[in-house]
Amino acid sequence: MAVPVIVNELLYFTIFYSKRLTKSQLCDVVASFYHTDELSSAKSLLCQTAASSGITIDGWSKFVNNKGAPIHRKGDGVIRRAAEADDIVSMITVIDANGVPLPSFASLDPSHVPPPLIPTVTNDTAMGDVAKSLDAISPSS
Repeated sequence: MAVPVIVNELLYFTIFYSKRLTKSQLCDVVASFYHTDELSSAKSLLCQTAASSGITIDGWSKFVNNKGAPIHRKGDGVIRRAAEADDIVSMITVIDANGVPLPSFASLDPSHVPPPLIPTVTNDTAMGDVAKSLDAISPSS
């Protein structure tokens, strides 16, 4: 059976980085980069995936109403997007923990995916570490 491919940049990005970033980092990027309607659409896709799996998913009930539709968070702009992003990351975690197979998500528009995230180290910190290492291996005068 072929794995379905669904075009959704938000889920493509989130699933790719879910094991590469902390939950907080991932939620911050998703909430700041994507619009509320995109967050809602992603939650709906995850609910469809869960429903079509036929598997009882432990912990799923806190993300859906009694009809299986995603709960939409209340709040103003940034607060709502942050709560929705947190739900999406948590939903993916719960789906993964319960062994539910996810479809493959793809991106057709690279400009609609946040730039690659690389942990950053300030030059001061890096140079400070180098200086400490050199001091540790230098002979005393």
